[in-house]
Amino acid sequence: KISIASDVPRGTSVLKVTAFDIDEGTNADITYSIETDSERIQENWEIDSFSGVITTKESLIGLESLTGVEDDFYSFFVKARDGGRPRKESVASVFIKILPPEVPLPKFSEPFYVSTVSEDTPIGAEIGVIRAESDQPLEYTLIKGNTAESNRDEFFVIDKQNGRLKL
Repeated sequence: KISIASDVPRGTSVLKVTAFDIDEGTNADITYSIETDSERIQENWEIDSFSGVITTKESLIGLESLTGVEDDFYSFFVKARDGGRPRKESVASVFIKILPPEVPLPKFSEPFYVSTVSEDTPIGAEIGVIRAESDQPLEYTLIKGNTAESNRDEFFVIDKQNGRLKL
């Protein structure tokens, strides 16, 4: 789930989807695609087939709400396929909420955060710090996904007040 202001410029990076494959060589090459029958999704979002970065194709002004419901999201799937034979694939759900420009959104200090953790790192050790700025009070949380890479097993925790990421 992600929220984005409607007044972002066309071509704005919204989200990066990442998949991993344990194969080697071209078998491990991952390609990404958006899976949807919705013309609205196809008209407004695109994904770089090699990087997994989802960007806006058009202006989002006027798309702030589909129904006026508070929890209203644009939803679609991203498919990741490897280069092996037979090809293997997996899908992830993406939910995007478009907010009016007057709604203040937090801004992360970095577009992506990457940390390397050695296998002998003790439980409770700090891995890094996630930083965001906002006019409103912030609460940091981790979103749990369905894969090991997305913290399904809750190996990682984040301090709600200061964004410190720990094992």
